[in-house]
Amino acid sequence: MPKRCFAVAAALAALPLGAAAQGDGDDAAPWSALPGDISEEPLPEPYFRDNLIGRYAAPGRCDTDSVDDLLVISAVGIQIGPVLCEGIGKMTWEDGRLLVPLSICRIDTRHQGERTLSLERLTGGDLSVRSDAEESFVPNEVMQRCGP
Repeated sequence: MPKRCFAVAAALAALPLGAAAQGDGDDAAPWSALPGDISEEPLPEPYFRDNLIGRYAAPGRCDTDSVDDLLVISAVGIQIGPVLCEGIGKMTWEDGRLLVPLSICRIDTRHQGERTLSLERLTGGDLSVRSDAEESFVPNEVMQRCGP
């Protein structure tokens, strides 16, 4: 899967709260309740769009303006607190968690190294988020979905 980059980091922060509710995604069910095993194939774009794209925050922090408290997932990148990652690799499943490799991560102009996020969708559309990076910058392990 080719790496995707975008020019303006502000595009992530500007993602509307309602973007989380696109398509026919089933926000009520954890991934373990969804049919199919796609461990050998890249994650289909519609599935990513319908089930992941959106804004997440530590519980009770959806109204914050502080980027440090947010996880923002868009079609072209992921912002984890102050870290902006633009290179999303092939996403795969492992033990019920979605592994998301990120190759181009930085704070401002400082490179932060590659990392892999491990995501588990919880009931209600919230996410359990882990990072394999030494300094992960994940604001909270359980992130609440902000918006509808």
